[in-house]
Amino acid sequence: AWDNAKKSFEKGVLINGEMFYKKSEPHKASVTGDTVGDPFKDTSGPSMNILIKLMSIVSLVIAPYIAAEKILKQPLTESTTVATVKPHNEKNIEELIGVYDVDGAHSAVDFSIKHIVTNTKGSISVDSGWVNLQSDKKIYIQMDVNTLSTQNSYRDKSLKDEGFFNVAKYPKIIFESSEIVRDTVSKEFNFTAKGQITIKGITKAANIAFNYVGVELKDMGEDGKFNVGGFEGKTVINRLDYGIGDSGSLGENVTINLNLEVMQAVK
Repeated sequence: AWDNAKKSFEKGVLINGEMFYKKSEPHKASVTGDTVGDPFKDTSGPSMNILIKLMSIVSLVIAPYIAAEKILKQPLTESTTVATVKPHNEKNIEELIGVYDVDGAHSAVDFSIKHIVTNTKGSISVDSGWVNLQSDKKIYIQMDVNTLSTQNSYRDKSLKDEGFFNVAKYPKIIFESSEIVRDTVSKEFNFTAKGQITIKGITKAANIAFNYVGVELKDMGEDGKFNVGGFEGKTVINRLDYGIGDSGSLGENVTINLNLEVMQAVK
């Protein structure tokens, strides 16, 4: 407004019946107003813009935390518990009827252990096993320690020596469950296989949390037809309980992930 007022004196401004032009006293007043007002315009406008944007960003960041706090304070209903605790793709484990043999060629076991600050990973092949979820409700898995691999030949050789797995004397790792129960605590798995794991000749109680991922009928051509089922599981063991290595720079806990494919011939 002050800027426009100053410019208007170039053509002349009628004030109380008298015309005033540039260099007149009213013109000088408008120049003073423009001199003072222009910096305010140039600074307060952008400042307000930044302030509004900042308030918007802060609001967007804070709002989800306020909403989340309100949700967490609400009591869990039965439906809420199921939605937050159980996987959404649960299959009916009762459909797996009879004994299924573990297909080692299409099963996998991998593990990870902390080395100083990062995790080192490896794998081991499933040698054999079977699953029976009917009367006995058992899972039996045998792994071949000779196939242990961490993608480093020097390290693999060291792990197979007496200080770690002593493969020459104890070539197998065996897990055998004695009970399978529904897992009501885990957010990731639906079932728990309670049993024992034997490593390096030492047997300790161990639980494997797992999901049943379903079964399908497959035609294998000349080999016949098979029901093929699958499981995904996870467990954590303390390696020192089985005399594997010493304390050193390795972590004590070993996370083991299992993917089992099981088969049953259809007669």
